[in-house]
Amino acid sequence: MKTLFGLAAAAVLLAGAGDARAQQKGDPMDVVVLADGTSVKCRIKSATHKEVTYTDEKGKAHTKKGSDIGQITFGDEPMAFPSAKNAVLAKLPEKAATKFEEALKEVEAKKAREWNKAPILLHWGLFLAERGDVTGALAMLKRIRTECGDSWWRPESWRSSIEVAKVKGVEAHKSVLEEMKSEPEPLGSEAELALADLAISRGEHDEALAIFKKLGDNKSSPNSEAGKLGILRTLKSLKRNSELDDYSKKLLDDPASTPALQQAAGAWIAGSQLEKAGKDKAKIRAALMAAAKAVAMGPPDRKEEAEDYVAALRVSAKGWAALAADAPKAEMKQEYKSRASGYLMEIVRAYKGTPWAEAAQLELQTLGVQEN
Repeated sequence: MKTLFGLAAAAVLLAGAGDARAQQKGDPMDVVVLADGTSVKCRIKSATHKEVTYTDEKGKAHTKKGSDIGQITFGDEPMAFPSAKNAVLAKLPEKAATKFEEALKEVEAKKAREWNKAPILLHWGLFLAERGDVTGALAMLKRIRTECGDSWWRPESWRSSIEVAKVKGVEAHKSVLEEMKSEPEPLGSEAELALADLAISRGEHDEALAIFKKLGDNKSSPNSEAGKLGILRTLKSLKRNSELDDYSKKLLDDPASTPALQQAAGAWIAGSQLEKAGKDKAKIRAALMAAAKAVAMGPPDRKEEAEDYVAALRVSAKGWAALAADAPKAEMKQEYKSRASGYLMEIVRAYKGTPWAEAAQLELQTLGVQEN
């Protein structure tokens, strides 16, 4: 718990939202750190979870997506606030609690802009979580949403609440997510996805499938693609192969399907075709064609998301190995075997240390091929 909330507190620094009093020209400058690490001295005009507007030192106005902002530091933050955070780092809990309270009182006394309240509550909540006060932490984080409106810290208050609730148990975790799903996008569908994952972890696959279908059918949701991928994964877990065949074909026929969806659907269809092909060379080649299209989408940027790419590689290897087994000529047999081993070696080399690589290594041994 300490590591989790320690990292969160370090990552979520000073920021705020809503303007209680106009910042005057002579006031200290605010600082915005963009997602790319660029630091900008400015005067913040508003900071909601969707966008942050500010004027830079030259007076030029800027509007950024909330997600493009990595950190906000207010020039008029209460003096007690940095003292509170330093006390947390120094492991002085009583002093930290006193300073957080003092910082909040400074805001309430109008000695600092109202929007300073949100970051104080966020850090205070994370501090309570560190101390093991889960109930207190959840209550403090909820105050950001009930007292600070649509602030830049609202999404982080939800995400931190989720992590804190996990410590309390499944029901607390689910309760936070059920409340969060009524939020505007993208927060609402983030909660829906998390509820689906929670259902799967509890073995409630039908419930998860219903959630994924709802998201997948909502074209306006930023997580529609994730919902569709969730449908594929859940149908696999439920072994509903006929439904999976139909849904994969639907995705492949839809020109709006993203490359990731095309690859996932294509890998499944290829595997399904190969499984039904037997020794029919025409059907094996049809499966190889489907697998080739999925492979052609290329590997994803993150190796942990390569499930479908690896599946397509393995279908390709199995297909060529099947053709090699019945090849009428020695040179043809060797050519097909080389193609099969090429796909397997890519898995072994690109995904070393994963179960995928281990499985591919065993298949190479079955082919009688030694990795170079």
